[in-house]
Amino acid sequence: MPEGRRSGGVAARGAEPGGGARGDDPKDADADRPVGPGGTLEIGLEHMRMRHAGWMAVCLVLGAVFVWKLGTVGQGIGVVLIAIGGLAGYAFARTLMFPAGAVVVADDRIELPRGLCRGEPARFSLAEVQHAYLLRRSVPWTRAAPVLVIEAAGRAFSYPRDWFVTEADQRKIVRELDARGAGRASRPDQAPAAEAPAAAAADS
Repeated sequence: MPEGRRSGGVAARGAEPGGGARGDDPKDADADRPVGPGGTLEIGLEHMRMRHAGWMAVCLVLGAVFVWKLGTVGQGIGVVLIAIGGLAGYAFARTLMFPAGAVVVADDRIELPRGLCRGEPARFSLAEVQHAYLLRRSVPWTRAAPVLVIEAAGRAFSYPRDWFVTEADQRKIVRELDARGAGRASRPDQAPAAEAPAAAAADS
């Protein structure tokens, strides 16, 4: 596989182009080597089905007990728990209806999931990719850091760490785009607000 440039050309505003310091292990270097032009990189997301099922079961059971056994304040908390359990149940049902999705980088396009189990991805040409970077700071408490952010055609897609099997998958995407020269046309001082893929609160 050809070895692409790793200068961090697609990283922006102090974000880490490769996800931080790397060791000298040659196995790590081989694993992170870009596919490069002529190949296709596809990184699948994790559907987190069991997490959704767990949140759904716990919140619905506790909420029902609170509403049944406690007073007014406890019943109010129970209603909130039932609502959270309902959102988790919706997210769980979505994992049964749709695949988790995958980030695909090819010579002529990039495919970006709109969220976990959200059906058809958004598709852009590589020329429309403006930036790709890992965000480790200023991450909302509802998201697991680092968050992979890809800006394309004026939109920003964010993918938290727990949507991937390992953090190395996030780094592979950034380095693949860098190797293909994506995102070097412009580097604005301010990023657009990340368009968080439609994920329920139970995702985090």
